[in-house]
Amino acid sequence: MKTKILLITLALLTTTQANAFDKWTKQEKQRQIVLTALHCIDYFQTCEIVRNDKYYEMNPILGRHPSIKQLNYYAISSILFKTTLTYVLPHKYRRYAQCVFIGLSGTCVLNNYSIGIRVSF
Repeated sequence: MKTKILLITLALLTTTQANAFDKWTKQEKQRQIVLTALHCIDYFQTCEIVRNDKYYEMNPILGRHPSIKQLNYYAISSILFKTTLTYVLPHKYRRYAQCVFIGLSGTCVLNNYSIGIRVSF
């Protein structure tokens, strides 16, 4: 439970830091919130995969059956990477990075949902 609270807090903190080298537009801030929300949903779905041998993880970095410790490390590192990269990118490229990250996370969330993996707290 502590890890989930930490992840949510980290997500909220990184999302609110949407003031980079180039001033963020309202749309960029909104995309960052969507990106972070999808990342958190994917994390919680992957927690279900870790707890249930019926499913396996498709992320090659995590492997088919990661431990909760591996998942926590990956989730925190991943959101920090995505937020930092988006933060430092010039306005011209920020939208593209956010859309790619949203597309990847969204695809994972939808795939997990389609096979019956739901979010639980």
